[in-house]
Amino acid sequence: MAYQNTSPVVNTSGKTRLLESLERARDRQGPSLGQWLALPGHALAKIVAPLGQDWVLVDCEHGHIDDHNRYLQISAISSSGVSPVVRIPAGEPWMVKRALDAGAHAIMVPMCETKEQAMQIVESAKYPSKSYPNGFRGTGAMFAPAAFNLTGRDYLINANSNVMIFVQIESRKGVENVEEIAKVDGIDMLFIGPNDRARAL
Repeated sequence: MAYQNTSPVVNTSGKTRLLESLERARDRQGPSLGQWLALPGHALAKIVAPLGQDWVLVDCEHGHIDDHNRYLQISAISSSGVSPVVRIPAGEPWMVKRALDAGAHAIMVPMCETKEQAMQIVESAKYPSKSYPNGFRGTGAMFAPAAFNLTGRDYLINANSNVMIFVQIESRKGVENVEEIAKVDGIDMLFIGPNDRARAL
């Protein structure tokens, strides 16, 4: 599908800057660079975002960032041409929904321990479709398309392939089930949480 509205945050093929950078890293053509933001504030996000990286992660698990600040920071980051990633506090479907409806290009979900948890995370992040018949993300407010520089229609058509899902492996149980978690369709990345993982040993 051809995109008429393009920007540094979404290229002409509709890929986010995050997705494009991860594909570049996978192909050994350069790193995917980002920063971790744990403090609230639209102005702070606006300062951090254009410093030469591909993504900024808004940490809503351990960071001091509420719904209001998350929305403002996502807007500031995406309007700077950088992909906003949100680490949500837990894998609850309503938390997934709030982050994606605010315009996150990806979510990071802590403490994923089983294949079943991974499947529920994917289903809560995907609109129902042929590829994801069990997806149950609801169509809500049109804040998200603005963060992708897309119309509402184009966002809905492409969200299932453009929004990324990262899960954290942080516990002994997660390590034991990591291969099954990795096989779940829709999980794009496994992130090893070194601090909690070390404490679990």
